[in-house]
Amino acid sequence: MAWMRCPQCNTPLTEEEIRDGECLMCSAKIDAPAASVPSGPPAPPRAAPPPSMTAALLWAVGGVLAFCLLPVGFMVYNMWPDPPAQSVIDNPEAKGKSALAATKKPPIPKTVAKKQRTTSSAKTQEPKVLTQDSATKQAEPKPPEKKKDEPKKIEPKKVEVAKKPDPPKPAPVAQRQGFTSVPLLADSRIQIDGDLADWKGVTPILLHGLQRGQAVKKPVIVPKTQKAFLGYSSKGLLIAVEVVDTSGVLENAEKPAVGMWPFWDNDAIEVYIDTFNKRPERRGDANLHQFFAFPFGTPRDARMGGYESRILSNRAGRDAWTIVPLLAGGKNGMQRAGKKTADGWTMELLIPKSALRFGAVKPGQRFGFELQIDTGTNIFYFWANDNPRTHVSMAPNAWGEIQFAGTDAGVEVLGPGKLAAKTIVAGQPLLIRVTDLDRNLEPLRREKVDVQVTTKSGERTTVLLTESTPNSGVFLGAVRTRLKTGRRMPNVLDVVPGETLTVEFLDLHRADGQINRIVRTDVTVKAK
Repeated sequence: MAWMRCPQCNTPLTEEEIRDGECLMCSAKIDAPAASVPSGPPAPPRAAPPPSMTAALLWAVGGVLAFCLLPVGFMVYNMWPDPPAQSVIDNPEAKGKSALAATKKPPIPKTVAKKQRTTSSAKTQEPKVLTQDSATKQAEPKPPEKKKDEPKKIEPKKVEVAKKPDPPKPAPVAQRQGFTSVPLLADSRIQIDGDLADWKGVTPILLHGLQRGQAVKKPVIVPKTQKAFLGYSSKGLLIAVEVVDTSGVLENAEKPAVGMWPFWDNDAIEVYIDTFNKRPERRGDANLHQFFAFPFGTPRDARMGGYESRILSNRAGRDAWTIVPLLAGGKNGMQRAGKKTADGWTMELLIPKSALRFGAVKPGQRFGFELQIDTGTNIFYFWANDNPRTHVSMAPNAWGEIQFAGTDAGVEVLGPGKLAAKTIVAGQPLLIRVTDLDRNLEPLRREKVDVQVTTKSGERTTVLLTESTPNSGVFLGAVRTRLKTGRRMPNVLDVVPGETLTVEFLDLHRADGQINRIVRTDVTVKAK
């Protein structure tokens, strides 16, 4: 078939172009006779002519307008209202219900929060909206899939390794003390002989060891704590120590003729007392005391009871010291006795009341107090101080505190033979005995106390008791009784057979530190 070509652009013409009489390529008018019919094969199509300047300008203007109007288009798109949500019903039974629901007036949909749109070109997935009909049926949960049988893992056998035994736990260390009550003891109970059997029943205090500096004379293994006992009587303050010292060597230094006496480098005890219980930061006042004693005295004088290290003045920060000997038989003399034991030594010490300035050793009184044990090594034992760098002789604020306790008073009604009784005979004297050691304030005098006697019928009288012997702490007294007749007599207690009498005594100081406690006893009156 011969191809007809456009006489202007030489482009092969189709039958439609020939029929229409217009070249679609160059829009030239074609007459059927004017079209040339090539004799040979059709020539390849010629490349399209380059676009004209007008077309390029139009493309540029269109691109600029599209770029400028693009944000406006996004704004209009975001402001356009959303189309009504349509439900997707997969259940064929629900299709029939939906067709019937379509004929009815649709319910007013609830307000739904608008979904946020992003300015990115990516489409966001819209949430699926369910109708009321489709929401009534919840999708049934799928049954859990059966797990495939996995091959059992063969675990290697565990080899048991024998555990090492736990190390033994250390013994509990007693709590460091800073306060204690000092019991009142009878004058005849403690014998100053170095034997601590007299202290049975008295609770000990513990002193804890602190290392201070290098070993002085004898390296020795000493325990962590040492034991001591405290008490007081009408004579003064009583102290006993039980020291473990495995070296077996007792160091008792001789006092030099001139210069300082380093008594703390020897086996000794040191006692610090503040009779005002102020415990200031620095020592120098007359109410602050430091006593020390050796277990067996000094090599020159074994009878020496002890010494007081006294500060005469501390002007301009310089302390003027002096050592005052306190002979056992002299004024303010200390009594001391020591004994060697299998693993150390014991010692008993009495500091008389007269050696304590501005203070009274009596029930309820409180003193600042510290006790120190020296062993001739670099280990020193303290009761209250817990700082190895503190020199307690110059720092009373590191001392503890003691309180002189009373004794538990006893009240009894005595019958025949001065034995405790629970009944009395009307018309016979009512004999009363009170035992209270802390009411023995003056050892050389017979002191007095009083008790209150009341009856069930309302009678009441005060009975005065007198100490049986000086310094005994036992008080006796009596009151006459008679059958109640209606007429009262002075110093006579009217009683009724069968009623109960109550005798009350005010105990000022108890052994546990309590004060002003009433102690009472009851007896029954009989006719004969």
